[in-house]
Amino acid sequence: MKSQISAIILGCLLSCGEDISVTQYDKPANDQSNALTSCVLDLLQNQTGELTLLGHQDDLAYGVNWFGESGRSDILESVGQRPSMIGWDLGNIEHGDTTNLDAVPFSFMAAQIKEGFQRGALSTASWHASHPTSGGGSWDVSMDPNLVLRSILPGGVQHETYKKGLDNIITLFKSIAPTPLFFRPFHEMNGNWFWWANADPETFKTLWWFTFDYFQKAGVQNLLWVYSLDSPKNASEILRWYPGNDFVDVIGSDDYKNIESPTQHKAFVSSLESTVLFAQSRKKLAALSETGLEGLDNSTWFTDVLLKGLHANDRTRAISWVLLWRNANAELDRPGHFYAPYDGHPSVNNFRRFAEEPAIVLENDFQNRLASCTETAPGFFTKTQ
Repeated sequence: MKSQISAIILGCLLSCGEDISVTQYDKPANDQSNALTSCVLDLLQNQTGELTLLGHQDDLAYGVNWFGESGRSDILESVGQRPSMIGWDLGNIEHGDTTNLDAVPFSFMAAQIKEGFQRGALSTASWHASHPTSGGGSWDVSMDPNLVLRSILPGGVQHETYKKGLDNIITLFKSIAPTPLFFRPFHEMNGNWFWWANADPETFKTLWWFTFDYFQKAGVQNLLWVYSLDSPKNASEILRWYPGNDFVDVIGSDDYKNIESPTQHKAFVSSLESTVLFAQSRKKLAALSETGLEGLDNSTWFTDVLLKGLHANDRTRAISWVLLWRNANAELDRPGHFYAPYDGHPSVNNFRRFAEEPAIVLENDFQNRLASCTETAPGFFTKTQ
């Protein structure tokens, strides 16, 4: 009943056009968070409504025309700066593999998370985990999601195997400490394309609670937890699988369906507003945790669609970061599967206009702000380029 009442209140706030005034954000959900992680969360909270970090998945690992070349970045080669938020994925780490599902070595990932932070970039990690029962990929939806989730919860036949996978993640997370990381597990749970998605809400929450608690008991102190849905339509949808304020730091929206053309502006803005208003009502940050136009066949998409949505009003300006999805290597991976420009692409000039907006922040711009957390980790920061 409490959840229903909360949903009704939030729905009214959205429909009535009322704004939610937030005077104080929550501290990290993990009450054992190290000082650097707490400082980073506080930094983003304090700049909410003023600045939005620009992110890109796997930006430092590969691009449309290169793979594994140190120092390269499609965004760097397009606008002269790297992103201020780098996305990574942990898929395959549960098996003990040395590379993830996109052939990125976990050792490289760990090094880049630490080095990027010193340059002025934060990192976020999703987890496209393999199907616990079939051994297929994240997109294997051949079984009832409730049965799959119960199999990895305490008492389930795959529970010990699930814990071993978590142990592998814990090893990685501890190796990057004290560097903070925004961890985004079980994303898009309101869809129907992942094995963990569209499950009974209480079963999903139980899995989230167990995972959160397991990491906390293992002494992981550098995580900030991101709960992200597929382009949520309203507060009720966000609330349905929400694990609770004590287990989440950021509310995210992964939006690909409302961003294909300027004609979808109203739907895009509405989803962003729903995300922000729910986040603010819970004293959490809000993020556009995945987005992008595959193939960028609209060369002015960044200003005509993305920027107009982010800057539609004071609510949408409260998005803390936007993460463009990955630029798959055209020869080794998937031709045409890219979401950020690369040198020579027709969208580069428009992307520069987007990146030059004062409220859009890249790595060099964010470095001094991030360095304000130096006192929490003496000797950790070095001025790098």
